[in-house]
Amino acid sequence: MASDILSQVITEIKESSYSKFSLQFDESCDVASCAVLLGFVRYVHQDRIKEEFLLCENLLTTTKGEDVFNIINSFFTKNGLDWNSVQQVSVDGAPAMMGGHRGLRGLIQAVNPEISVDHCIIHRYSLGSKSLPGNLKLVFEDVLKIVNFIKSRDVNSRIFKELCKEMGEQYQVLLYHTDVRWLSRGKVVHRVIELRKAIQEFLEQKGSPFPTKFTDKEWLARLCYLADIFAELNSGNLQLQGRNTTVIDAHHTVAAFLGKLRLWIRRLEKGVIAQFPTLDQFIEENSHDTGSLLQIINKEMSDNLKELGTSVYHYFPESDQKAAGLQWITHPFSIPAKKEWITMRANEALEIEFQS
Repeated sequence: MASDILSQVITEIKESSYSKFSLQFDESCDVASCAVLLGFVRYVHQDRIKEEFLLCENLLTTTKGEDVFNIINSFFTKNGLDWNSVQQVSVDGAPAMMGGHRGLRGLIQAVNPEISVDHCIIHRYSLGSKSLPGNLKLVFEDVLKIVNFIKSRDVNSRIFKELCKEMGEQYQVLLYHTDVRWLSRGKVVHRVIELRKAIQEFLEQKGSPFPTKFTDKEWLARLCYLADIFAELNSGNLQLQGRNTTVIDAHHTVAAFLGKLRLWIRRLEKGVIAQFPTLDQFIEENSHDTGSLLQIINKEMSDNLKELGTSVYHYFPESDQKAAGLQWITHPFSIPAKKEWITMRANEALEIEFQS
C-alpha cells in the first residue's frame, strides 16, 4: 500500500468526528503458499462512513493468533493508533482467529475487553447454507462429475464449445465449482441446466454413463430445485455485501431468509412450488408426471429446507431477536418510547460492523 495513501487513511481515522472505528482481518495462503494477513478499516469521515484497505503483511513462519496479533499491534504502534478506539473486529471462524485465550479474539480483548470480536457474517451464512442431504447431494455430486469430465481435458472443452455453437446455445463453456467461491454452486448448476441438451449430446458421443441422467425426470427435478435454492442463497449472500451494508441490514437479511424458509415449508405441505420457478417450469413441461414427480421430491425438498433453516439458525441464533432489537434504528417512529430504549448506550446505537 502506497505510504501517502496509508498516511491519508490514518490521518482521517485520527481526525474522525466519531472516535471509534472497526476492523476486518483475514489470513489466507496465496497460490505460492505464502501466508498473508489482510486488514480493512471502517470509520467515519466528514459525516460519511468510509471503508479503506489498511494493511497487507506476510506471515513468515506460523499463522497462530499470537503471530497475527503481533503484526496488528506493531502496525498500531507504528502508526499511532489506539486499541481503545477500536469498537468492532470481524474475522473468519478459524481457531487462530476466534480462540478465546490464545486466538486473536482473546489477545485483542485482553488489551481492551470492550472490543467486540465477531465471526464474519458472510462466512457464517456460507457455512450455514452448505446443508445438502441425501439424494440432493448425490445429484450435485453427479453435476460436478459431469462438469469435470468435460472440462478436465482441453480437447473435450474445445469439442463441447463447438457443439454448443452448432446447437445455438447462449453459452459455450461450463463453470467449475470451488468451495472458497461461495456463489459457484448456484452458477455451476444453472449453467448445466441451460446447456443440458448440449451436455447430453456430448456425453452420448463420448460413451459416458451420464447421459441417462438427463432423461431421468426425478434427477432433473432435483437439479431444478437445487438451481432455485442455490439462486436464493446466492441472492442472500450478495445482499450481505457492499460498502453501504451495515450489521442492521445483515441481520434483517438473515431473519428474512429464515422467514422465507418457514413459509416455503408450509407451501410445500400444500403442494405449492411457485416459489421455485425453475422447478415449477420443469413440472409444468412434464405435466403428465406431475403428481408422482411432486410426491417423490416434495418430502426431500421439505427436509432440505428444514435442515437448512436449522443450520443457518445454528450460526445466527440471535437473528430474529437482533433484527427486532434494531428496529428502533430503522423505524424509530414505530417503537414506543419506553425507558429501556431511551437509556440505551450511544455506542450501541452507532455501532459499525463489517459484513465481509
